[in-house]
Amino acid sequence: MNKNIVWVSNHEIHKEADISINEFIKKIICIEGLRTNELKFSFYPDDKKDYDDNLNLWDYINENRNSLNLDNHYYFNIGFPLDLYSFLRHSKKETILNAIALRIAGIIIFFPEQKKDFQKELYPPVFSYSMELIDKYFKNLLIEKRKPKTRSDHHRDIRVWYAIRDTFETCFRELVGNSIIHKYVSTIPFSADNSKIKWKLILPTAYLNKTDWNKIVIEDGFDDLNRRESRFEPLEKWKNDLKKYYKNLKYLDEL
Repeated sequence: MNKNIVWVSNHEIHKEADISINEFIKKIICIEGLRTNELKFSFYPDDKKDYDDNLNLWDYINENRNSLNLDNHYYFNIGFPLDLYSFLRHSKKETILNAIALRIAGIIIFFPEQKKDFQKELYPPVFSYSMELIDKYFKNLLIEKRKPKTRSDHHRDIRVWYAIRDTFETCFRELVGNSIIHKYVSTIPFSADNSKIKWKLILPTAYLNKTDWNKIVIEDGFDDLNRRESRFEPLEKWKNDLKKYYKNLKYLDEL
């Protein structure tokens, strides 16, 4: 597996069926692999679901391994890019909004022509908070930036640029703090390219869908999940990680 990916196993998945871990293992002995797909962490959440997915990823790491079992997916494993994992694991939940909004604010400051696109496309609470940050921390500097130039102050633009940069870094330390995510938030000078693809981090996943779950876990039916999209490795990873959390596991060697 990729060394830059931290796989976080769901050792609480049996709770979704309200049974013990040993009962759960016994039910899924028939499977040979897990379906695989992707989730995304978005620095450009354009709707509530996008934003909530970010928060649910934080929950998955820190509080509730079943927080992402929505949309007919039951996750056994999620692979986090190393820097994203470290950020989510060692940051408060509200820091997610701070990081996203600060990045948006920075781009609006340097490329104000993009404000209309952001206002139209972003999840409204994220855009609103970005504008609040600009008004709170950068308002006076932007007023100074817009003043007409004078002959006696031909270095003003450079001075203001550095002041904005320094203010931005101060905001990052106060609002985000976790330096491992710095490259995603504080990219100065900012690029005018706001491609959404570059604003999303990909997370590989291993799961059962709702049909699998109902047939195998709820109804005690048989399905080896021998599918093109299924993989053996994530199941092995999940099995090995279970041993860190539970003693006296039964049936695991049969899986």
